[in-house]
Amino acid sequence: MKKGVAVRTKLQAEAIVALIAILVAELLTMLVMSIIPRSYSPLELASLAAFGLVTAVLFLVWFRADIARAYRYAVEHEYLKFAGQPPRIVAILDSCPRRWMVMLHIRMHPALVGVE
Repeated sequence: MKKGVAVRTKLQAEAIVALIAILVAELLTMLVMSIIPRSYSPLELASLAAFGLVTAVLFLVWFRADIARAYRYAVEHEYLKFAGQPPRIVAILDSCPRRWMVMLHIRMHPALVGVE
């Protein structure tokens, strides 16, 4: 396969993770804004922006770790089937818990399925 395929697949997966983090940060910021009385002062707006940014970064770090944990769990409990030398993932069982996270991890690391 072309080298660009692996790069494109990895970038798409990273974009999905980043967009989910931004969405969660936006939702939490909206929740905070609905609870706290607002005065719309520049300091308050800057504080909300900082809250959103920090929330997005922290969620991104946590979410990436959770995706890696889901993959490790799938490997340890044999929800993934490997073949070839070096071993490449050829199947993910339908019963795999957090299957979508495992698939996202594989997209973030395309070498796991032989895409170089």
